[in-house]
Amino acid sequence: MTLLEPGTLFAGYRVIRQLGAGGMGQVYLVEHPSLHRHEALKIVSTGTDDPDFLARFTNEARMAASLDHPGIVTVYAHGIENRTPWFTMTYLQGHDLDHHPPLPIDDTLHITTRVADALDYAHARRIIHRDIKPANIVITTDPHGHPDRVTVLDFGIARLIDAPKMTATSAFIGTLAYAAPEILNGAPATPASDQYALACTTFTLLTGTPPFPATNPGHLISGHLHAPIPRLSERIPTPPAADAVIARAMAKNPTDRYPTCHDFTTDLHRAMSSRGAPTLIPGAVPMPPQHPGAPGTGLTPATPAPPAPTSPRGSSARRTALLVTAAVSVLLLVAAVAGVAVWLSAGDEPSTPPAAASGTGAPAATSAPDASGDWTAVSTSTTVSCGIKGRALLCWGDNDYGAVGDGTTTDRTVPTAVTGISDVSSVSVAFGQARVCAVSKGDLYCWGQDLAGGDMQRIPTRVDGISDVSGVSSGIATCVVRRGEVYCWGNNVYGSAGVGTTSTSVADPTKVAGLENVASITSGVATTCAITRGAELYCWGQNNTGQVGDGTRENRATPVKIPGLRSVTSVSPGTSNTCAVAEGQVYCWGYGPGQYPSGTENEHLRPEPIGLDGARYVANTGTGGCAAVVSGHVSCWRSGGDVAPTPADVAGIDQVTALDGNINVCAISAGRLYCWGLNNAGQLGDGTTTTSIDQPVRVRDPA
Repeated sequence: MTLLEPGTLFAGYRVIRQLGAGGMGQVYLVEHPSLHRHEALKIVSTGTDDPDFLARFTNEARMAASLDHPGIVTVYAHGIENRTPWFTMTYLQGHDLDHHPPLPIDDTLHITTRVADALDYAHARRIIHRDIKPANIVITTDPHGHPDRVTVLDFGIARLIDAPKMTATSAFIGTLAYAAPEILNGAPATPASDQYALACTTFTLLTGTPPFPATNPGHLISGHLHAPIPRLSERIPTPPAADAVIARAMAKNPTDRYPTCHDFTTDLHRAMSSRGAPTLIPGAVPMPPQHPGAPGTGLTPATPAPPAPTSPRGSSARRTALLVTAAVSVLLLVAAVAGVAVWLSAGDEPSTPPAAASGTGAPAATSAPDASGDWTAVSTSTTVSCGIKGRALLCWGDNDYGAVGDGTTTDRTVPTAVTGISDVSSVSVAFGQARVCAVSKGDLYCWGQDLAGGDMQRIPTRVDGISDVSGVSSGIATCVVRRGEVYCWGNNVYGSAGVGTTSTSVADPTKVAGLENVASITSGVATTCAITRGAELYCWGQNNTGQVGDGTRENRATPVKIPGLRSVTSVSPGTSNTCAVAEGQVYCWGYGPGQYPSGTENEHLRPEPIGLDGARYVANTGTGGCAAVVSGHVSCWRSGGDVAPTPADVAGIDQVTALDGNINVCAISAGRLYCWGLNNAGQLGDGTTTTSIDQPVRVRDPA
């Protein structure tokens, strides 16, 4: 919308000046028409072309206005002016904590305790904040520079960002640094999610950097989902007991966190009390005192942000904001993930059993492979895409960890030949992990981010001892198919390796019992599914929202046959739900807001048809998806809230022979490759770094 000029009227309020602007809109200092009271007016400029969003805004604003707590900003009034949502709130003579240097321990404890009290108050009223971060905490200080009043902003408003119809066309505001793993997995927000964000905020206020500092959405997501929780004592001088408190509040499993936010801050106080006298952390800067009557900076200070941190694996000018878009739910985030489904053919019986995946082998070829001919396969993830064209494997997108496989760490916005391998029959890009695996002449090669914590691999490295491989798919675990049998290894905390245990990890490729004559295998983040040559479907791994489809929410460490599905031709597991094509109809199960004809947000623990017939392939996008139908075109749906899915054809795509997607979607149409969705790293392959593209763009052919 047009910026408001001082002296003009908006919704009856006289505009005094602009206080700030952000991804959701603008904030102005205004004067109440009759009370002559200064208030802060926030105009929400995202999602205003969606009637459902406007209705949700009214409901959420009413809910936020019902909160009466000294630590929560008071919402005075709200409305919609010329289809523009707005609300007014207390004008706070203070500043937020975004981009502030490290704070002293006592000041941080005071702030986080006040925030915890506000959160517990809201949680008792069944209201979740969903976006706790330093930028949403405003403080005033006493004459000595210590924090006095602490106020939390934007209660309820973050839920509007969650609306899938909005995130499908808008940028996710940079909250990934504080997002709980279950949110990134597509599960609904809970009080435990707010606690996780508060722990991340506490860590940031104490150290000056978030727990998982990164300038790339995929790396941030990977940190929250898989990386060990950092030790506070390794960043600043704090008692070791504080590490255990932060670790519990940031536990990957929300049930392992504290019962309340108050319990978290109480334990943190107790842990810090062993340090003796108040300590000023090296580099910590007390806040400047604010004298009564001095003009405040308002809700959104206009001070410039410091330069973005440099990535440890490379840098790009594009990384100035964390923007996650495309056809997915909040945090897409996020994060409804599907691997690439690879159809396999019979081969010779392996002469030797699988050996340890040491990854020390050298590439089998050195000459540049022939990239002429049609595209035949594609795999896309958050920031990296790869495809097979002719006899060559090509990758593009974020290359900080060497995932493009060309021996550099320079991002690539067009398809670039992967060094040293040819005749590739299967490729899989692991979601959020900047890691790629591919099958070349029966051998398995992997490169990019080393999930075991070692050095990155910039070129394909052969996984020793594995031969006669016909297909691969990667999530937090890697699985391959060898003569109809499945072998998996890697992260196994959810039973994702399918070997009957939930040990932390499985080091060596291990046979998955109970699977024979497997035709294809597809992984999400922590859930994997296999289709047999008899067109039966088996799934295993993470099942906290019913994504395995066996009618329970219990993680499955061994394959479970999905009842009721026959003639399965395609499957696409994500982080919180799974979709498959059976007898030409698309079924989905797990948590997918608005994904089902009933329009409910509840988990569906067994497959439920979404009302799209005649399909061959499916790509799950969390709150919707895309399917290629018999006529060869692609039909996609994006839905949420109480809106039932309404598949619509995608223009310009027909004669589809392959389809893959999660945050992005790619389709091979008449031998040409098209992609759409997130593109901040050039992962759509059209030569640009436009933040996101909602319509299919043709991936450039290699020069």
